Amino acid sequence: MGKVWQEGKTRQAFEEEIPQAGSSGCRQLKRAFFLRTERKEGLFQVNIFFTRETSMPPPPKTVLFAFAGSPSCFIHVLLNALDLHGRGGEGKIVIEGEATRLIGEMASDSHFLHALYAEAKGLDLIAAVCRACATKLDVLEEVKAENLPLGDDMQGHPSMARYLEEGYQIITF
Repeated sequence: MGKVWQEGKTRQAFEEEIPQAGSSGCRQLKRAFFLRTERKEGLFQVNIFFTRETSMPPPPKTVLFAFAGSPSCFIHVLLNALDLHGRGGEGKIVIEGEATRLIGEMASDSHFLHALYAEAKGLDLIAAVCRACATKLDVLEEVKAENLPLGDDMQGHPSMARYLEEGYQIITF
């Protein structure tokens, strides 16, 4: 896909011409990535790759409840939450059960999940860590050291019903 604009036009002015999502039902074009700019006879030819070009609504609100304590399982929780966020949706993570043991491990720079964990944490995608499970598995202090929110609204555990009431779909791992 290409677009031509006159010499002297700023990149900002060009980006402002990209239609944005609106309530009018018009086609949504978001997140342009410039591949190549060529100057020919006083004009610039810009080839654009859109990472998302759709009239569909963003992905639904999704909360990923992670119970399994396997890093090879938890990587999929992190990847999917980040993917949902990157596509304009809302992907939250609730860490339950054996998965609470991974927090201290992932906090270490040397852990293979550290970068994904740090990114999800930095984007506030981790909605809650189960207080009851973290306490029972003796990792509550590690969770607190990471400044992660504790969920305990259902007899010490995070409530799935609360997320359903807020319009989230739930996926368990």
